[in-house]
Amino acid sequence: MYRYLIGLVCVPLLGFTFLDPAADKNRRGNRMFNEGRFEEALEYYREAQVENPEAPELRFNAGDAYFKKNAFQDALQEFGQALKSQDPSFLARAYYNLGNVHVRQQNLQQAAEAYKRSLSLRPDDLDAKVNLEWVLEKMREQEKNQEREREQGENREDDQNRNENSNEPDEEEPNDEGNREQPEEQPDTDADDNRDRNQERQDGPEQEQRRQPEDPDGKRQNQPSPQSESPSEQLSREEAERLLDAMKDRETKSQKYRRLRIYGKRYKGNEW
Repeated sequence: MYRYLIGLVCVPLLGFTFLDPAADKNRRGNRMFNEGRFEEALEYYREAQVENPEAPELRFNAGDAYFKKNAFQDALQEFGQALKSQDPSFLARAYYNLGNVHVRQQNLQQAAEAYKRSLSLRPDDLDAKVNLEWVLEKMREQEKNQEREREQGENREDDQNRNENSNEPDEEEPNDEGNREQPEEQPDTDADDNRDRNQERQDGPEQEQRRQPEDPDGKRQNQPSPQSESPSEQLSREEAERLLDAMKDRETKSQKYRRLRIYGKRYKGNEW
């Protein structure tokens, strides 16, 4: 997901003399950062912050080191402190790196806002433009997925309601039960009783077989017909086709982003 995210930048500490302790520690930290020794770089940046806790550049560089260590919440706090700078070019880079942190935290809306702020300060920054396009595309994909899930949820609810309605008992069923009790109310004669008992033995199984399809508790009543499975199977095939088209579309867009990818540039400015 993050292979198109363009990298971070470090900045020198401006406005300090060569012998300033904070500037010296910041320079050592930048050297460690460039060598990929991010924990050591972070230690130098922290020591420099003790000497000059208000310097936005130190906050910025510490945020870079935290980002490389995947300590995104700490990076977020450091970049937030770096926004106290009054330099538009510096602020553009701070917002850019802030956007990268939000992407790694999957806060796409905040990432888009940060990239927009960066572009408002540096409209010609192609890195920020590419990252903003990437984030906006991901947000559109999320909206489509949420809409698709909502429609599927509504369809499942409709299917459930239809199944519940089809399983409701027949209102005339109690009348059948009453009819089966009527022989007990016939005149009490031996001849009639014998005929009734013989007739019940002959008709009993056949009547139960006729009555069985109407029994709401019967197995046959609850078994779905083969036709009822066809719509869901058809929906699954259509859904698979839509997902396949979406995957092909995303792959096309991914190839476009690979062609547009540019690497981050170091901050250019006077050392001290």
